[in-house]
Amino acid sequence: MLRNCLTLLCFSLLSTYTLAREGGWNLLKPSWQAEHPLDFLSIEWEYFMIHDDQGRFNGIIGVVLTNPRGKGGVLGQVIPEGGNLAVGGQFNGAQAIAEFRNFGRQDTEIFPGSKDVLLRDDQGYWARLDESPEGDLIQLTGSSETFEWDFLVSEDDPEIMQDNLPGNAFSAVTDTRRAGRIPGEQWTVDALWPKTRVNGWIKNRNTGELVHVNGKGYRENSWGRYLMPLDGWDFLVFSEHASDGVNFVVQTYHHSHDLDFIDLAFRDDGELRKIRFGRDSFHWRHDQWRWNKDAFQCVPQDWQIVAEADGYRLQASVSIDEAAQAPFLSDIKLGTKIFFIQEQYPTVSGEIRRLDDGSLVTRFAGQAGGEFALHKRSFPVNDATCKRWGQRRFSN
Repeated sequence: MLRNCLTLLCFSLLSTYTLAREGGWNLLKPSWQAEHPLDFLSIEWEYFMIHDDQGRFNGIIGVVLTNPRGKGGVLGQVIPEGGNLAVGGQFNGAQAIAEFRNFGRQDTEIFPGSKDVLLRDDQGYWARLDESPEGDLIQLTGSSETFEWDFLVSEDDPEIMQDNLPGNAFSAVTDTRRAGRIPGEQWTVDALWPKTRVNGWIKNRNTGELVHVNGKGYRENSWGRYLMPLDGWDFLVFSEHASDGVNFVVQTYHHSHDLDFIDLAFRDDGELRKIRFGRDSFHWRHDQWRWNKDAFQCVPQDWQIVAEADGYRLQASVSIDEAAQAPFLSDIKLGTKIFFIQEQYPTVSGEIRRLDDGSLVTRFAGQAGGEFALHKRSFPVNDATCKRWGQRRFSN
């Protein structure tokens, strides 16, 4: 670990409410509206996408804090409490696998002064996020039923985040009006590190396969009060391996207007350009759909995206192979029983052109990551029904 002495400083989740400071978990800061009647819907995640340079592993590790104060009484049973782990991926092109585990408040420890967290239960499963004192390096370690891992993650293109004023591309976006379906919800999406460098290893405990990873990734911190089982989202993140390559993130929450945008960074004749495309300046659609028995819902197999703003046009075509996706599932609470997050490891190809003369700036292609989240169906349907339903409902 980065700081072994941290084990002497750990304290209970409840004690962090008064000690949390800037840089810690947003839900535990004094500025958070902990007395809000919807505080039982409070959720925050640290999300890390991982792509090995040689394609040997594509996956994610997410540490999720939910309803940390145990609010809501009976209503508080809709979503889990305390710390949660989402870990999944695809080893060498095999079928992707995914695991979601709740550790509860009793098995969740927060460390002072950073985002450091330790999840550990009596079955021997554990996960840890350990941040360097400078906040420029994160170590992710753990062992679950399906996986073991040890990764170091750092920001790979800090120029993208320089002079990042509110409203600019890759700045945090908050919907305070109605993030989802009910009044009082609010949600913030913050792409802290749009492109990361990832080094380490991960093991599939079911097969014994171990992959050493040297690659790229993405880090996102999102938080708020949000009843996910009644809503959902589409998400895509792509970055080229080259240090001066194309980088973009697509966020579209199904019932939010403010959380519907594309952030793009690229170089035009060596000069960094950053553009935020709002919901009125881009179009997207899913043309191909398939029934997924594990998610018990129709899920998209592609994504077509076109965006125009600030003198440029972005066009991207996304292919989501059947083996390169798997849902995060949990039946521990009512909300998780009826909801799924389809984790995706698609490939992307596209181009950026100048609007004034149609000239090409650059073409790009490669590995991406993404998600499609929604409630489950009450009964199964065929692929043809999925296609009609998806094309009608999911396009902008």
